Amino acid sequence: MSSHQYPEDEFDQAGKDSPVGVHRQKPSQWKMVLPFILVLIIVPILAWLGVSLIAGNSNNSDNAGTTETTVTSATEPSEEATEPTTEAEEPTEQETETEASESEGTPGAPSTESAIEVLNGTDVNGLAAGVVGTLQGEGYQYVSAANASGWVTEATTIYYAPGNLEGAQYLGQLVGINNFVENADVLGNSDFIIILKGDYQ
Repeated sequence: MSSHQYPEDEFDQAGKDSPVGVHRQKPSQWKMVLPFILVLIIVPILAWLGVSLIAGNSNNSDNAGTTETTVTSATEPSEEATEPTTEAEEPTEQETETEASESEGTPGAPSTESAIEVLNGTDVNGLAAGVVGTLQGEGYQYVSAANASGWVTEATTIYYAPGNLEGAQYLGQLVGINNFVENADVLGNSDFIIILKGDYQ
């Protein structure tokens, strides 16, 4: 098979003056260097982010532990609060006597439901009413005042039934009387009768 020879023209002549492959563009140096630069930048950033995340998680766990400790200490009462003092456990002798008197009532005091009659045997108006007010202030509700008529005693006296001497003496301390007579016959429906005479101050 024969080959055909074409006559040379100006294009063939121009190609002889240039090296082969000169028409191809030289590869860029940035394409070779850029991957190394990216590695040098991205790897430290990723390492820094990783360290920051680990440190953040560690701080959160520490804070949670501190909060738990605080809550525990707040919910657990201290030894000082749970241990009562000796003074609270052992009341004083005075407090014991006060409690006994409150529970048993004042020794010798008659019941506040006792019927007490106050009779005024003087010319001083309101004398019996004053004594009634004093007794009512002490809690005695059934106290009445009237004028004394037909009583032969000349001294201020508290009459009482047998066995009620201590009650009469207690009332005498309240109203300032120290003369007591046991006589159930004069009492009627009253537990005590107080006769006020001129010697009553």
